[in-house]
Amino acid sequence: MASQEPDQDEDAVLSYDFSIHELPPIKIYTSRAKAFEDVNKWAKPKGCAFTNGGSKKKHGLRKAIFLCDKNGPKPVEGPPKEKGQGRNKPSKGEECKYSIICKENKDGTWELRYREPWKNSDGVETNFCIHSHEATSGTGTEHPVLRRLQRKGEREEAIVNQMNSGQKTRNIKDFLKDKYNKKDEESDLAKLQDIRNAIHKERRERKAGRNTTQTLVEELEGKEDWISRPTYREDEPNRLHSMQFCYIPLLEYARLYCSVFILDFTYSTNSSDMPLFEAIAIDATGRSVCTTFEFTEAEDEEDCIQSLRNLREMLGEEVSCKGGVMLSDKADAIRNAIAIGT
Repeated sequence: MASQEPDQDEDAVLSYDFSIHELPPIKIYTSRAKAFEDVNKWAKPKGCAFTNGGSKKKHGLRKAIFLCDKNGPKPVEGPPKEKGQGRNKPSKGEECKYSIICKENKDGTWELRYREPWKNSDGVETNFCIHSHEATSGTGTEHPVLRRLQRKGEREEAIVNQMNSGQKTRNIKDFLKDKYNKKDEESDLAKLQDIRNAIHKERRERKAGRNTTQTLVEELEGKEDWISRPTYREDEPNRLHSMQFCYIPLLEYARLYCSVFILDFTYSTNSSDMPLFEAIAIDATGRSVCTTFEFTEAEDEEDCIQSLRNLREMLGEEVSCKGGVMLSDKADAIRNAIAIGT
């Protein structure tokens, strides 16, 4: 059985002659992250990239290994999956052993070092300065790690801003290309999946371990311009029964200038499987104003009546839609609730 790779003596590694191989130049960096970014910047035009291969700590100092991003196992064809079971995503690895060492010094700096070849118990030699695959195009689009490094900072902020404005993933991709694909800028490498990953990351960070309902309730309670009224089940105090919320400036506008309200429920708008009750007001100029929203357990008559009462309470007794008009579709639950409420 082949033995595991030994822990090399870093001081002896430098004596090995790598002049005939193409490896990143030995440099000293202020941090491991800067070293990682620099070696990938060096590797990009050469058609390769590095990934973090973990680190070890010895005598209080850390040693990290930067591996070729094709170090994974070669793809193996799996049995076809049935419909609804996802899809096969084979590995893109080539079992490449190309790698370098990034060693921490006593003064806190990090230094790149090369790795000597070694033989296992069977006499098989591994050379860490030779790739086992052909180089890629050199643009960087084939390497997820290069796309991820480029996305950090300004580009990631741009994706979040576009997400907050309601833009779709494909539109965000077009926006990045229009903004960064210029002569004096590095061309944008982002694919649709990279943008989705950035969006999912931002949403996870916003939740901070909370579920979607907790996030909504706590964020609305912390905003001065919003009114939120969560209602919980009597038998399950931690389970949300309904959640009404509205933006105060729009509510005030509806109180002053609107007498026509459109009521409806929408589906597939959240991850909690709760229909969203919407009240949209129309002013004299035909402008629509989103007045109130409410997540309910179902679209039955009882929930509609409660949502309508909450709407009237929000508008106030002086308005209360007296003499106004309420519009809805042919849903019996909403029509019956309006008839009972009036």
